[in-house]
Amino acid sequence: ARSSNWNPSGEMDKPDMTMTTEPRPYTITTLGSSVTLSCAGTTSLPNGTPTITWLFTAEITPDKESWEQLVGGTSGTLILGNLQKDEGGWYFCQLTDGYGYSLISRGA
Repeated sequence: ARSSNWNPSGEMDKPDMTMTTEPRPYTITTLGSSVTLSCAGTTSLPNGTPTITWLFTAEITPDKESWEQLVGGTSGTLILGNLQKDEGGWYFCQLTDGYGYSLISRGA
């Protein structure tokens, strides 16, 4: 028997994915300080926990492929310490369910 994620035509239904914790939008801080951003989510797929990726862009562009994926940013918490001017921009949390569906947070 197939799981409930398959519809009668034999195609997989798009799973429900919910961002339960999003980074605070418009976090403003001072040079040299630290910021902690949090993100979490759930999915209706059997494992129930999506993969978290943190993305950064200095400018909002519609081309998400140009955004930088942060190295080591794979947990639900991103800590940015000793912030410098060149780290100013938009930070996003992306949830991915392993079947090609993703959800991106509002920018922080």
